[in-house]
Amino acid sequence: MVRFTASQGADAIAKATKGFDDLVLFSHVYVDQDKKKYSSTAQPTTTSSFAVHHATVVGTVDVLSANDAVLPSHVELTTQLSALTPDNVITVQYSVVKSPVPFVRDRDAIFTQVRRHFVDSKGRPCYAWYRTSLPAEVETTPPIQQCVRATIHSWGSVLVQVTPHTLTHFTVIDIDWSGNVSTWVASRLTSKLVGPLASMSAASGKHPAASPTQVARKHGPRSHRCSMCRTKPLGKCNSCVACGHVVCAACSDLSLTAPRCLACVVGMRKRNASIASSTDTILSSSMVSYEFDGVSPTPVAQTTAAPSCKSTRSHLMGRRHMDKLWTTAKLNPVTDLGYVAEQYPNV
Repeated sequence: MVRFTASQGADAIAKATKGFDDLVLFSHVYVDQDKKKYSSTAQPTTTSSFAVHHATVVGTVDVLSANDAVLPSHVELTTQLSALTPDNVITVQYSVVKSPVPFVRDRDAIFTQVRRHFVDSKGRPCYAWYRTSLPAEVETTPPIQQCVRATIHSWGSVLVQVTPHTLTHFTVIDIDWSGNVSTWVASRLTSKLVGPLASMSAASGKHPAASPTQVARKHGPRSHRCSMCRTKPLGKCNSCVACGHVVCAACSDLSLTAPRCLACVVGMRKRNASIASSTDTILSSSMVSYEFDGVSPTPVAQTTAAPSCKSTRSHLMGRRHMDKLWTTAKLNPVTDLGYVAEQYPNV
């Protein structure tokens, strides 16, 4: 049970809204190479932990948000206490997080939750949720006897639909577990909450359904051997989602969302390269070149007479310069926080 005045409710809404906006901005400027830097600057205490997780998942934002697959419901029991807004976007929740070890008590928390669909500056559909504990002056019920009250400083996830069937999942968690808890237990609790990718992938169909031929290849008499190097690995073999062959970790590309054998990866890259080259050819052939005469642009394709050597040379030089600009233009990743301030001046 939660009791707060109108001013305390407004403060809770403002705190949750600001944290939600900061989470979305942080997901835009986050770089995987700076993961250790963010963890070191958080400076957690002995009972708190901080973690950042960024991964690519197969699925759609609508399906995952409709099924609540982005919420860590497999490790917690959550109950809605009240709604702070009429549209149920900002609510007050009570949650109990199960302990990973038997000799450590469970943790509970009362927090404000924000869930919202939006579209980013690039026109991509996004979905995000954010949680933070209520202010200290708000009167709440004490924790139950079997639990220890935890404090949620910042906890949320952002989903961005980068392709029609692929999205990026960004999660940040900063929780003080309180009580007498060791560092490794706090890390275990955080790891269970920071990456619910298994349930998300199961809900969105991460691994496509295999055909009867692929099932026969996977469960054949030699399924314990790698189909490429013909060895018996010590670890578990993976099944390629493209061809269904069983391959070991050395012969598969695990950096992708689903495991693929190296043969399928090479073939996919060749197809992408051929598609890119054909697209460049079509674009270059569709360009209209103009001959600059100092007065008005005259299309070369409309001239009936044969072009002179001078016009042909200028045409080739212009085309070579255009191709050079087309092929050498590269965009660098934006890591400057000033860019975010320009894009979001009100935050």
